[in-house]
Parts: sequence; structure tokens; C-alpha cells
Amino acid sequence: MRDRTDKEVDVKMARSLKETAIGNLHLREEDAFEFFVAYARYEYAAKVCKLVHQGDEQRMLTINPQGVADRIRASFESRISSDKSLQKAVAYYTAQPPQRQIWDGNGPGWDQPVYQGNDTLKNLLLQLAQARNNLFHGGKGWKADNPAMERDNDLLRHGLVILDAVVNSDDQLFGEFSSFA
Repeated sequence: MRDRTDKEVDVKMARSLKETAIGNLHLREEDAFEFFVAYARYEYAAKVCKLVHQGDEQRMLTINPQGVADRIRASFESRISSDKSLQKAVAYYTAQPPQRQIWDGNGPGWDQPVYQGNDTLKNLLLQLAQARNNLFHGGKGWKADNPAMERDNDLLRHGLVILDAVVNSDDQLFGEFSSFA
């Protein structure tokens, strides 16, 4: 048996780590990667555009969904009226919002999120964050025949349509999203 080169070991470990991490999520890898990267860049862009509020810790910043919604509202609503795929994505997220993970007394469970007010755009931004949290932080996983698997892929697919419209609804937000500096 020959010794593996460092490069061969690195490739095998990376593939193994990815396969282990994705486990039984049954997500379309390309959509999952695109959503994760796009959402991360959206968060970065919103922070650079100062659409944030300070968190509990002095240096912790989080996106201010109300600030983002107020800034992009007119352009986003215009996009909805002219884009059928965006209409479908918004309708999906509105009718079937991502649940939030809770502690049910015995272990992790799921519950309907509670949104304050009826600002659809702000709620969509909160739902995108919830979908990201659930899919990439929430310990999701399904047996191969569970219908919830397809719902996760629907959340990714529709979420990408909404993210695209959000980012493209403001020139500065788009500029920071697409910058590499």
C-alpha cells in the first residue's frame, strides 16, 4: 500500500467532511451553496450600507430588517408587480413561512414564528434569515421518503428568487453585495 500525498488526503477529507455535514438533509447541493453564499453576501452588504442595529454585545452587529425593508420597499414592490417568479416565491414564503426551532422540554422541536406587525417585506427578510438558520444551523435531516425534504428545497429555490430581488432593489446594496474589496 502506498502512502497518500498530502493533496490526496486533503481532497478526501474535504469531500468526506462535506458529505458528513450535509448528511441526510437531501438538499440540492448547488442551490444550498448558492443560497448560503448569497445570504452571507447580503448580510455583508447590509452591514456595509449601515442597515444594522447593535446587538447585546457592544461590537456585535445584526441586520436591521426594518431598515432594509424601508430602503428597498418601492423598488421591491415594483419588481413583485412585474415578475411572476418573484410573485410565486413571495406567495410561498407568506403562505408557508419557515418554522423556528424551539426547545420543547425534551429536545429540539419546531413552532410557527411570531411576527410583529403586517409588514410583508420585513417579514420576508426575517423568514429568509429563519430559513438560513434552519437549513444550515438547525440540525435538520429527513429520511429519504419524508415529504419535508422537498419543502426544504422549495425554501431554498424561492428564497434565492427573493434574495435576488432584495439585493437588486438598491444600487448601493447590490454594489456591496457584488464587490470583492
